[in-house]
This record gives sequence, structure tokens and C-alpha cells, in this order.
Amino acid sequence: MKSAVYRYPLAVLICLIALGQSRVMAEERLEKKQEETFQFSPKGSLKLHNLSGPVKVIGWDRDQCEIKAVKSAPVRESAEKTRQILNQVTIEIKKSETGVEISTRYPDESLELKLEHDFGKDAPAESTGEELGILGAWLGRLTTFISSLGTSLSNQMSLKMPVDVAYEIHVPARTDVTVNNASGDLELSGLDGNLQSNVANGSVRLVKLNGKSMANTVNGEIIVENPGGILKLNTINGQVQVALDEAYSVKEIYCNTVNGQVTLSLPGSAGASLDLSAVVGAIEVDDAFKFKGDETSKRVSGKLNDGGPLFKANVVNGGIRIKAM
Repeated sequence: MKSAVYRYPLAVLICLIALGQSRVMAEERLEKKQEETFQFSPKGSLKLHNLSGPVKVIGWDRDQCEIKAVKSAPVRESAEKTRQILNQVTIEIKKSETGVEISTRYPDESLELKLEHDFGKDAPAESTGEELGILGAWLGRLTTFISSLGTSLSNQMSLKMPVDVAYEIHVPARTDVTVNNASGDLELSGLDGNLQSNVANGSVRLVKLNGKSMANTVNGEIIVENPGGILKLNTINGQVQVALDEAYSVKEIYCNTVNGQVTLSLPGSAGASLDLSAVVGAIEVDDAFKFKGDETSKRVSGKLNDGGPLFKANVVNGGIRIKAM
């Protein structure tokens, strides 16, 4: 019964990857740029919904929001036809007193990605002894997201609207950010607000974040560098790498993966509290650390050196490594 829970999302995922790979056949592409800058509350919110294309959101010290978007599409029938297709895809920017919401709009609404559920919010955070059961329920909720994504990408291909939109957005560092991106890499950096990111096919890179951050991916790795605050990282197929420097300020890190290794890299003198479990795959703690606690091949619970921030990881297929830098 458990294997069926995992099989369904992964089977659909294979179809999604095939759809994405069929997009790389074209050689020549046309681009159309759009830029806008406006005053923005230093404690506002940004929401971005995109179907296909890379996204970067960067925090800065100005009370402004700067949006740079590049629409691109392959030249198939003619350059003029491609320009018409690019013009049909629009970027909707809704401003309010509390923030801004940006959506990539296609002429047919069936192309747009609609996310009705926060598929990561109930991922296991505390050790209850039933982590895998909770993880299975979390995977079940992913089916709604994957179904919506599959329909959107399929319609995009059949209606000959292979338009990617790449975003680079600057916002005040304390902005709360939510990004839904179906296909394309995501990078969030220099942000102190609360962050939520959902990516189906693409990697997520988080750099120098200091709020509460959640990253969810279906197919893609999650890479975190020098984080602060609280992190919740969930992926179906992809590795998770977290690197902490000497001056780290992270409070808690939670990782859940179905297929992929989890690695935490930190200075050999650093302390942490560990709660790790793996169904298939080894758990390794480098000898550079002084570890005190309970340790088996499938579960490790205890303290590194003198203890410190909680690092909790649940892995179905893949190892966990605590690495000294």
C-alpha cells in the first residue's frame, strides 16, 4: 500500500519531464522584454505565478519593487508568427497597499497553473515515530498540484504556445515572498521575510535568508547557502544540500525527500541537534564531530558537539550525510 502512494506522483512526474524535454528542440528564439519599477512597502508581500521559465527574487535596501521579465519563444513557422504568440502572453501586475501579485497570463486560461493547496504545509516537522505515514499523506496531496501542472503543460504544447517567461525581481529585504513556478529554476536571495516556493520541474536555490522559508519541489534539487531563521525543505526527486558557515544563525531545518540524498555541511566545531531517519540509504556523521546520542544504520538522534539548532531529515530512498567543512 505504501509503495502505491509513492508510485503515483513519480509516474506522473516522468510524463512531466518528457513534456519539458520536448521543449528544447528549437534552435532560434525571439524575445520580448518588459520592465517596471514602483514604490513598495518595506514590509509588503510579493506573489508570483509562472508556468515556464527561470525566476530570481532578490532582496535589496530600497523601498521599491523592480520587475524585469523576458518572454521568449522558438521560431517555428515564421518570425512574425512567433511575435504574435509572444504578444498573446501577457504579464499581469496587480498592486495593492500591502503588496503585489504577478501572473503570467495566456490567451487560454487552461494554460495557467492553478494551485489550490499548499502541498508542503503539513510535511512532518516533529518526531512522532510516524514520519513516513505523514510523508505519505503529504505525497498524496501532491497529486492535485501535479494534475494541474500536467494539464497546463499539455495544453501549452497542443495550443502551440511554447512561451517561457524569465523573471528577475528586486524587492525590499523584509518582503514576504510566494512563488509558484511549474517549470524552471528558482533562486531566492537576501530576503528576511517569510518565503514559500513551489516548483514542479526545476531546482531551488536559497541564499542568505533569515525568515521562515519553505521550499517544495517535485523534480529538482534544493540548495541552501548560509541560511537563518527556520527552513522546511521538501522534494520528491532530488537531493537537498544545506551549507552553514561559521556565523550561521539558522534556528531549525526540516528536510523530507522521497528519492535523493540530504547533506548538511557545517564547520567541524559547530553544534547541532540531530533527528535523522532513512528507509533506504546510510546515515553518516563525519568523525570530525563529537556526537552523543542514539545511532543506528537507519536512525540517528542526538547532539553534535555541544548541541545547537535542530536539523531533522526524513528520507525514503537516499542517504543522509552530516559533513564537516
